[in-house]
Amino acid sequence: MYPVKYFVVLVSAVFLSYGPLMGLSTQGNVCDTSGNPLESVYIHNQSKNTWTLTDNYGSFILYRFADPGDTLVFTHIGYEPFILVVPQNSNPVNIFMKNTAVLLETVIKTESRIAHNTRNISMGEYAKRPEAPEIDNIRLLRKIPGLTIRSYGGPAGITTAGMDGGASRHIKILTGGFDLTNAQNGQTEISQIPSPFIEGVQYLPNGTSSEASGMTDGVIILDPWSRKNRLSVSAGSYGHINAYAMAGGYAGKTAGDVLAGFRKDKGNYPYSSFLQDGIQYRENNHFSQYYGSARFTRIINPVFYIQGFSLYSAQDRGIAGISWGVRDTVSYRKDHLFAGAFSVGWKHTRGQGTARLIYRASRENFRNPFILADSKHEIQSWIIQVQNSLKGNRTNLTLKNEYRYDEMKSSDASFHVRNSVNSTLTAGMNILPYLQISPVVHWEYSPEFFNQFTGEGVITLIPGSLPFRLIFQGGRRFVYPSFNDLFWHPGGNPNLKPEHTFVSSIQLSANLGDMASGDFQIFRKESNNLILWMPQTSYWTPKNIQKALRTGWKMTGTGFVKKYNIHINMHLGRTLARDMSDGPLNKKPLRYVPEYSASATLAWNPHNWDFEADYFYSSSRIAMYDYPEDIKLDSYRLWTFTAGYRFEYKHIDLIPSVSGENLCDESYESILGYPEPGRVVKITLNAEFK
Repeated sequence: MYPVKYFVVLVSAVFLSYGPLMGLSTQGNVCDTSGNPLESVYIHNQSKNTWTLTDNYGSFILYRFADPGDTLVFTHIGYEPFILVVPQNSNPVNIFMKNTAVLLETVIKTESRIAHNTRNISMGEYAKRPEAPEIDNIRLLRKIPGLTIRSYGGPAGITTAGMDGGASRHIKILTGGFDLTNAQNGQTEISQIPSPFIEGVQYLPNGTSSEASGMTDGVIILDPWSRKNRLSVSAGSYGHINAYAMAGGYAGKTAGDVLAGFRKDKGNYPYSSFLQDGIQYRENNHFSQYYGSARFTRIINPVFYIQGFSLYSAQDRGIAGISWGVRDTVSYRKDHLFAGAFSVGWKHTRGQGTARLIYRASRENFRNPFILADSKHEIQSWIIQVQNSLKGNRTNLTLKNEYRYDEMKSSDASFHVRNSVNSTLTAGMNILPYLQISPVVHWEYSPEFFNQFTGEGVITLIPGSLPFRLIFQGGRRFVYPSFNDLFWHPGGNPNLKPEHTFVSSIQLSANLGDMASGDFQIFRKESNNLILWMPQTSYWTPKNIQKALRTGWKMTGTGFVKKYNIHINMHLGRTLARDMSDGPLNKKPLRYVPEYSASATLAWNPHNWDFEADYFYSSSRIAMYDYPEDIKLDSYRLWTFTAGYRFEYKHIDLIPSVSGENLCDESYESILGYPEPGRVVKITLNAEFK
C-alpha cells in the first residue's frame, strides 16, 4: 500500500500522462526527426523583427519574446526551416526539423507540423507562470521526481539536492550553459542562486552526454529568467521581504537584459522537537542576499553568433546551529558567488560548434566565537570548452574538449591546485528509422589525481507514428573526491578512492498531444567505493563504502483540460538505497533517503486569474544509525496554495498575488536537528511594463 493515499486517484487519472512538467508559459523543444535536441536554433519573430536562440538542450520559452499570433521562423543549417504561429493556449510546443542540404538563405515554405514524440529524454520540466507569486528554489526543485532536498533549516540554512538517494556531489546543476559545482566540496549550494534568477527547471536523467566527473545521477538545468521589464515586491512571514527589477529588450539581432534585487529574512520562527518539550524558538537565522545578473546575445550572420553571461550573489546569514545545542546568537557566515561566461558559436553545412570561456569564483567566511572558529575559503575555477558536431546521413558525431583549472585557498584545507582535461566523443547512429544508438566515451585526466576512461550508451526505439518512445541506458560513471574530501583538517582523507557507479535504466515515454504526456522509468545504480562522511570520536571523516545499491522506479505526468484551462502535473517514485558492503550496516538503508516521494500540482487559469494547489510528500528517513536504535525523521506532507490576478492597462500590467506554504503547519526536518519553518504566507505585487 503506497503511503501517499491522497495522490493515488490523481495518478490513476493520468497514468500515461507523464512528461515534461510544464508551467503555463508557452515553451517547447526543437529536435531533429530522431528526437535529438537541436541547440542554437535561430528563432526569428517576423512580426517584431527580433531574434533569439534555443539553448544548449534545444529548449525555448516564448513568453516575453512573442505574443499569440506572432509568426516565428526556426532556422538551422542543414535542416528545413520551420514556421510556427504562436498559439493562443500555453501548452508546450515540440517541433522537429527535417534534414536537408539547403542553407539558411533558402526560400522558406510555410508549413506547420508539431511532433508528439520528439521530446528530450527528460524526467520533468517546469516553468514559472507570470501570474503566480515568486516560487522559491526549494519549492521549484520539489517538482522534479526523485530529488531530495537537504536544508539546514530556514532561509539561512545551507541547501543542497541529491537524486535517487545519491549525495549532492552526484548531480550536476547547470545554468547559462555552465556548471555551478563548487570544486571545494563537489556540490552546488542552492541558496546562493536568487529565486527570481530561475525561470524554469528540467531534469535529464542521462545527463548531457558530455559532462565530466560528478554526473552520476544526471543533470538539473536551471533556465535563467525570460526577458521582460518587471518590478516585483513581496513580503511575508518571519520578516521576509524580496524586491527585484529586470529589464531587457531586442534590437534586431541583438538581445540583452539585466536583473538586480535583494532579499531579507529575519528568519526566526517557533518549532517543536522530539528531544525537547514544548515549543522552542529558532534564533540567529537571519538571511540577507544581494544579487545581480546580465546577459546578451548577438547574431552576427547566419553562421556566427556570440553570447555573454554573468551572475553575482552575496549572502550574509546567521547560524542558529543544531536545535539541541548551545544557544548561539553571534555565529555567522558570509559568502559570495560570481560566475561569468563568454561563448562564440558557429554553424556549417555539416554541423555546428561552440567555444566557451567560463569563470567561477566564491569566497566564504565562517565565524563561531564559541569554538574560536574563523574559517576563510576562496575558490576559483577557469574552464575552456570547445565543442564541434558533424552530421552525416545516418550518424552524428560530437566531440567536446574541456580544460579546467581549480584553485583553493582555505584556512582549514591549505592551498591546492588541480588541472584537468576532459574529452568526450558522442555518436548518434540512426540504424533504422525506428532505432537509434548513441554511444558515449569519456576520457578524464588530471596529473597526480586521476586518469579515467568511462563509457555509456543509450538505445532509443521510436515505433513509427505511435506517440511512444522506449529508452534503454547503461554505462559506468566516475566521481573523484573533492578538495574537502582529501585535505580538510581535521578529517580529510588523502587515501580516498574515486567512486565508480554502474547506471542502467529503462524509460517509457508517451506524448498524447495537448491532452497528456508521461514517462515511467525503472533504474539501478550500483556504486563501488562510495564516498560518505562518517562521525568519529570528535570529528567527521570521509570513507569509501565498499558497495552501495540504489534501485527504484518513478513516474510523472501532466494533463490538460482545455475546456476549463486546467493543468495537472505530478510525480510519484520509490527508491531503495542500501549499503551492500560487509559489516554491521550490511543492507541498511542509506541515511536521509526517503523510500517514497510524491508531488502533485493543480493549476486553474480562468480569464486573468491564476490558482494553484501544490502537494508534496516525503516518507520517513534514517538520520542516524543505532543509538541504540536507528533515529528516523518522520514523514511529512506539505500543502501550498497560491492565487493571483492580472490587471491589464495600456502601458503596464499589475499582478497582485498571495501564497500560503505549508498550510497545515507541518513540523518537519530534512536534516536531523535543523527544523524547517511552519506555515508561511507571502504577498507579492508584480508590475510588468509593455
